[in-house]
Amino acid sequence: NLSDKTKEKLKQPFHKIICIEKLDVVYFLPRTDIYDGNLKFSAERNDEASFRRAVQFRQNDSVQPDRFLKDIHLIVGILPRCGVERNQFIEISFRIFARHYAVHLLELFHQIGFDVQTAGRIDDQDVCLFRLDRRAVGKISLLTAVFYFSAYFYRFFTLGYAHDSLLIDQSIDMTWQIQLGRFLQPVYLLFRGDIAVPYLIGLLAYLYLAAAICLVVDLLSLSSTLSISLVCMALCANTTLTRLHGTFHMMADSYMLALLLSVLCVFVAVRLRHGVWLAPVLLCGSAALYQSYVPVATVFFLILLVHHALDGFSFRALLLRGVRYLGVLIAGLVFYSLCLRVVYALTGQTAADSYNGMAGMGNFEGYSIVDLLRRAYLFPFEKMARPQTAFPRAAAAAYGLLLLFSLAAVCYLLHARRIALPCAALTFVFLLLVPFGADFIYLLSKGMVHDLMIYAFFFCAVLPISLADRLRPPA
Repeated sequence: NLSDKTKEKLKQPFHKIICIEKLDVVYFLPRTDIYDGNLKFSAERNDEASFRRAVQFRQNDSVQPDRFLKDIHLIVGILPRCGVERNQFIEISFRIFARHYAVHLLELFHQIGFDVQTAGRIDDQDVCLFRLDRRAVGKISLLTAVFYFSAYFYRFFTLGYAHDSLLIDQSIDMTWQIQLGRFLQPVYLLFRGDIAVPYLIGLLAYLYLAAAICLVVDLLSLSSTLSISLVCMALCANTTLTRLHGTFHMMADSYMLALLLSVLCVFVAVRLRHGVWLAPVLLCGSAALYQSYVPVATVFFLILLVHHALDGFSFRALLLRGVRYLGVLIAGLVFYSLCLRVVYALTGQTAADSYNGMAGMGNFEGYSIVDLLRRAYLFPFEKMARPQTAFPRAAAAAYGLLLLFSLAAVCYLLHARRIALPCAALTFVFLLLVPFGADFIYLLSKGMVHDLMIYAFFFCAVLPISLADRLRPPA
């Protein structure tokens, strides 16, 4: 006959019988659903994260029904990579095993441990900073190269330059750039060196542009090759870049770096939990290279807010996101203004009082702010209605169709996904703000806007393309 003590031991799980405690440090699988009779508190249902990615379950055998160790082939199973968050959801928990130790609570103090939150669903915020794999990055880079070099390759090997692009000897007046508020231009050229060969400048511009498009595709989670191709085409071949390579080619790479920093500002603010501290610095860097790419960040934030609403964010969550993004923009512009004052004080320079200078920025004396707001809002529509292309009517019709499609797609998706009325109303507010977000430079400069300053207008094409990608049936 077995003694009572032996019977009690035989009732325990196998790993208890052989005196092996659970290896908390090297446990490779989440233990929230171990099937050996352990009842966990409801507060612990998201605890016990494992080391790597929570992507797939192998064959529905993520538990140990026979109380033995998990199958050895589960080594490549459920491995969250980066869903464990530091300094949050850490708690001390008592694990009460109802069948085995219900009356021996005092003996269980050795079971007290620190738990951390599991990865949750794959799309949780901060699960992964950059989600594109190497193949996707290669595809985007190739498509960007196709459209970019098809449009501007001839400019790299021709002497048909005009305006300031005749200064291919890099004789750029850095003092003038500082007076225009572009105080990072001298710093960038110091690191880049005196490159005068047009195709090398074009190659650098391409690399910055391709990196920016990768971030755009990643944030919008575009999946189809057609959608990615259309984004590459819209951001590569447009009036702003055509004028840039035709008249300011020697600064094309620094302008594309300004675009990259503006997009990176949005990427950091969205993907990093504390990105609101770094994002304004990136936006300041973009403005210090060329101020007219700051509206790209504004438009991108508004597009993302529309997508957040379509993803089912609550009204409160949308408001908080909107305030967060607005705070990043304001902080970036304030930080840029402070840095500009410091640069002027250190260099002894003053803001240029010219048509594109900073001296009159913010001075609205003699101007009607209401009239400026109205003109700033309508100016993007006027540019799209009278595009400076070889086929203006066809281009204007295409822009009109994109606008109508965007409105129709948003209405359809809001209805199909049963978005609450307050969230739907807030979505249309974001849509209505897009034209002003793309052209608020018009207000600050009191109407002094030219083709090099309207890249954000063409960035708006990302909205209908991303909406069309959402309308695709799931694979």
